[in-house]
Formats: sequence, structure tokens, C-alpha cells
Amino acid sequence: MHQSARTGVIVLGLVLLQVPECLQAAAAATDLQEVVVTARKRAESLQDVPISISAISAQTLEDQSAIRFQDSLNSVPNVSWSSDDIADAKITIRGISSDTNNFGIEPAVGVYMDEVYIPRPTAVNQMALDIDRVEVLRGPQGTLFGRNTVAGVISIVTEDPTPAWRAEGDLTGGRYDLLQARASLSGPLSERTGIRLSAGRLSQKGWFNQSTPGFPDFGGEDSWTLRAKVRFKPTDSLDLVASVGYVRDDAVIGNNLIADGPLAGINGGVIDSIGTNVDDFARRRLWMGSLRANWDLPGHTLTAITGYSSERYESFKDQDYTPLDILATGEPENFHFFSQELRLTSTGQEALSYIGGVYFSRMTLSGNTHAELGADVLPAIGFPSIPGYRESVQTNSHLLQKSYAAFGSVSYKASARVALTAGLRYTDERKTLDYDQTVSPFFIAPDTPVGLIYAFAQDVAPLRQNYSKGVLSGDATASYQWNHDVQSYLRFSRGYKAGGFDTTQSSTSDPGSRAFKPEFVNLYEIGFKSLFAGRRVKINGAIFYSQYQDKQEQVFNGTDFATNNAATARSQGAEVEVTLLLGPGLELYLGVGFADAKYGEFVDKLSGEDYSGNRLPLAARWSVDSSLQYRRPVLGDWGVVSRVEGEYHSDSFTTSDNDPNFQQRGKLILNLRLGWERSDQSLGIYAWGRNVTDARFVTGGFNFIGNTFISRNRPTMWGVELRGKW
Repeated sequence: MHQSARTGVIVLGLVLLQVPECLQAAAAATDLQEVVVTARKRAESLQDVPISISAISAQTLEDQSAIRFQDSLNSVPNVSWSSDDIADAKITIRGISSDTNNFGIEPAVGVYMDEVYIPRPTAVNQMALDIDRVEVLRGPQGTLFGRNTVAGVISIVTEDPTPAWRAEGDLTGGRYDLLQARASLSGPLSERTGIRLSAGRLSQKGWFNQSTPGFPDFGGEDSWTLRAKVRFKPTDSLDLVASVGYVRDDAVIGNNLIADGPLAGINGGVIDSIGTNVDDFARRRLWMGSLRANWDLPGHTLTAITGYSSERYESFKDQDYTPLDILATGEPENFHFFSQELRLTSTGQEALSYIGGVYFSRMTLSGNTHAELGADVLPAIGFPSIPGYRESVQTNSHLLQKSYAAFGSVSYKASARVALTAGLRYTDERKTLDYDQTVSPFFIAPDTPVGLIYAFAQDVAPLRQNYSKGVLSGDATASYQWNHDVQSYLRFSRGYKAGGFDTTQSSTSDPGSRAFKPEFVNLYEIGFKSLFAGRRVKINGAIFYSQYQDKQEQVFNGTDFATNNAATARSQGAEVEVTLLLGPGLELYLGVGFADAKYGEFVDKLSGEDYSGNRLPLAARWSVDSSLQYRRPVLGDWGVVSRVEGEYHSDSFTTSDNDPNFQQRGKLILNLRLGWERSDQSLGIYAWGRNVTDARFVTGGFNFIGNTFISRNRPTMWGVELRGKW
């Protein structure tokens, strides 16, 4: 075991040894707080929903001192977020993830904000500003969240306007000149109109050492997030909520180290130091808006949700990670997304309940990826240098996609104990790709190009390709209520992820079809929800088996990326979550997940390599998440709060070929928080630390021109937070 992991285990063990003493000192505990979720498009207690689901409340986000969404998701069993890039959301659920390099691939995890789909991973990792809760649904959700959710759903719900005026904010300073300020103001404008305004600012210097003088360290960022919500009730039966948000991020990205190869000594052999000869950057400008209308009808609620988002993302980075002028790439992309959902939901307490609706979305995606070979590439591979040498390639992709769907779900209470649910969704996906590629070689004579660039890319004449397919997905669940506090269920779900196109660089002048096939999954799950000991102990768990057909995988062959349809893959395992209210203010959480995710048959279509039987990328077999938090009054209305979190993920590989160079060793992340606050939490000051044992591990990597590049995780982060509510 790595020294930092060993230290973390010892510290966590010492903390947990204090539990019996705390129990002895604590008086009788009250009930665990009920968690209300909308996983089935209606408000329900989490304990009543027969799905493997975890919910992260606003209070938990505060207790974690979460800055971005990724700070909380790694504390959920069988869920991980493996990238620190502001625009690279590599989310894995039960060993299933999808790469973000090709915008022609739909994400495997559907992310929604206020029920509006976020179509690109580049738009997901936002500041945790004014969040009411985050719901994590594991496994394919083929009916109500039918859009490409073959691994699961992350549903982010923001705070609505409040009936009385309320203000809150926090200010944080920390390592690497971290400065974060967040504030919100909410209240009524009139008897029927409320408003909520929120704003956040985040800045931090880079945490990854830059060896080249004059360039900033990698990992620095400067971000703004603004959001406004208006709630208007023109009548007692009609409720309208309009929301608009803006995100602006500027960052210095790229943290790949040269682990092995001819370039490994360029940066002085310092493993945590990399260099550059260009200004590495990432810029994101994101607009998001939605309008939700709920109209109460006799026995029903009619809901209309309109969503729109637009993003301009641009990056440029040194891909050789040295001061030499070898290779640099730019990846600008932008999208415009519109969606409309209309659904009718039954209300009341009848034995038969149902929900039905229609859905439409339209998105345009454009990108013009370009790569440049510089003056130092020839000496780097053993050729003499040529004055003025530079070669480049530009790849232009434009994607138009439309999605039409109709869905319905029916639940029937066959008895006081037995409930049956079945749902279907029909989806019609249509896509059009316009693609071309232009290579610009360096000519040493009018008809004599050097042409090194042709080893990586070829001219591709403008081409247009179309994709159209209609499919059925759905689910069926049977649940049994043993008593008021214990439920078990059997669940089947069929999920679907649309086919698409490779929009990245092509190494051949005749790429043929850029299309790849859709992906399908069948899930079989048995689970339970339970409360014990006067509702002071909560234990939820599930066992699952998922079989994937034509799973989409993107493989890097040393010159370009290509998307394959693996013949088969499967993920099987279990997760269990235990929450114990040990005494007043003393709560223990433990989540354990196991996911064995492997390919069945998989031969890479470009290299011919056989990956059959390999583990899926980023699929850790074991995840263990725990936290112990204690709030205790000390002096009048003031008291202390302490929290310790442990997050363990076992070994995984970041690539399909299971290359040991890109193996992510088992890691334990230990987070700590200590605060002094008023008993109503209206004012408090807190010190926190993440990854306090400085565990270091690989988060990705690739091979290029005989060199092995790996990326690493963030080091120890700490800060001091001042929080107030009025």
C-alpha cells in the first residue's frame, strides 16, 4: 500500500475508534432527516423509490465545503470523477464511462440541471452555487431519463426563490491563492412573484509546477458563475419558474508528465514539473436557461420544461509538455442546444398512477481541431533540423442532431405491500455530419514537402454522412413493502445510447464511414431500502448485472482516436450505503461499492489489438466512502463541528488496452473539516483540507513518438471558509 494511503487508513481508523466513546456520551438520537427526491418525476421520499439512488443535500455540500460538482461525487459508492480539468467531466458509474475527446460521442452518464439535459461534458463541471441537492441514479434509466443514460443519471437541482427574504454567502481563502466568494439573495417581489439571485467567483493559481520561466503554473483558473430565478404564480393552479445562468471560466490546462522516453529528461527529470513553449489555456463561456410550467388539473399535473444552452469552449495546449517546439493542439468547439418536454402526471392516492409525455431536442455542434508540428520535432525523432519548419492539420466538423421521443410509465399498487411499475420510451435520433480535413506540409522545394504531418493526418475532401435510428427502451420494477420502513425490489431496465460519428482527426485520406453504431444495455437489479432502530439507522443496497451490446469505446492508436463498438461488455457487482445517527449531532456514513466491469469480445478496428477480457477504462472494482461528523454545542449558542471523510478506490486502468503505464493504483483520499458556528448555522468559520495525506496517482495518459505521458491528480488542498446566513 502507498505510504499516503497507509497514513490515511491509520488516521481514519483512529477517528472511528472514537465512535464508542461518542456513543457513550451522547443522549438518545432523533430520527434521520427524510430526503425528498424527484427521480421518478414526482416528489417522493428516497426510501420509497425502488432504484439504486444516492442524494447529496445542500447541507452535505456545505459540510463538505464543496467548490465544484466533482468535489462531492467521489463520495458516492460505485461513482467516480477522474479529471481535474474544468471542461473534462469523466464520470464513471458502476465501471461505465465515456471519453470526452470526441464530441460526436454521446456521454454515458446523463447530467441534468433542473430537469434540462446538459449535452456536453465540457459544460458539466460548474461551481457548486446555490444547489438544493444532487441525485445520483445508478444504472440505465431508459424511460423518464431516456436520453443516452446507459450508465446512470446525475440530476442537479438548484434552489428556488423563497417565500420570505433571505440572504446567504461564503468567503474562502486557501492554498495556491485560492479565493472563492459566493452569495445569494432570495425573496418575494409581490404576493405571486419571487426572485432568487446568486453569484460566485473563484480564482486560484496553478498547482502543477511550470519549469519554463515566463509561463504560469498549470491548473490555475479564474471563474464567474451567475444565476437568476424568477417564480411566478399567476393563479393558484399555475406555477412558472424561469431560470438563466452564465458561466465564464479561464484556466491553464494540461498536467501531463513525461514518465518515459527520449523527452523524459528535458524538464530536469523532475517528476512533478513540466514545461511549455506556448500559452496553454482553456476558455469556457456557457449560457443556460430554462422555463418550467406546472399546471394543476383535476387529478393531474401538466408540466412543460423548455431548455436552452449555448457554449463556446476553446483550448490550446502544448502536447509534448516541454519547452521544445514539437507539438501543440487547439480544440475549439461550440454548441447550441434546445429541448422541450411536455408530460402529464397523475396525482392523488389511487392504486393506479401514471406519467406520460413527449420530448424533443435539437443541437448543433461545431469544432475545428488543429494540430501543429514545430521546429523541434525533427531533431526529436532523429532527423536534422530545417529552418522555418512547421506543418499543421485542421479538422472541421459540424454536427446537427435531433431527438424525438414519447414515453410513459404506469405504477399499480396490487396490494398494501406489492407495487408494480412498467415504462417504455420510443426515441428517434437523427444526425448529420459535415466533415473535412486539410493538411499543410512544409515544402523544402516547390514540389517537395517534408510531409511528416502525413504520418498523422491526410487531406479529407468535404463529406456528409447521415445517421437515423428509432429504438425502444424501458424498465419494469416489482417492489414489496415488508413493513413501513423496509422495502425490497426487483428491477429490469433497458438503456440505449445513440450512435454517432468520429469528429476528430483522421489519419487516412479515405476515412470511409465516420459513423459508429448505437449502444444497448440490459440491467438486472435486486435491491432494498430500510430504516431501523427508531429510524436512526438507514441501510440501502443493491446487487446488479448489466450486459452491454456494441459498447462504444474510443481508442488512441498513437496518431489519432477512433471509436469502436466493442462486441460485448458487462458490469456486475453491488453497493450498500449505511447511515447511522449515533447521537445528537453525531452521524456516521459508510458506502461500499463493488463493480467488476470487463469487455467480452473487443478487437480494435484500427490496430487489430484484442482487448477481450480487459477491464473497462476507469473501472475500479472497489470503492469505499465514509464520513464521520459531529456537531456539539460548547458555549451558549455556539458550538463546534468536525468532519472526517475517507474515499478509497481500488486499482483501475485509464485505457482500454490496460497498459500498466496508465494504471491508477489503489488510492485513499482523506478530507478533514473543523468549524466554529452558531447553533442555527447562521454564522460560522471552518478550516478544511482535501487529500490531506497528499496521495498521488495517475488520472490518464497516452503514448506519442516514443514517449509515455501521464497526468496526475491534485495535491493537498486546504482553505478557511467564512459562512453566513440572514
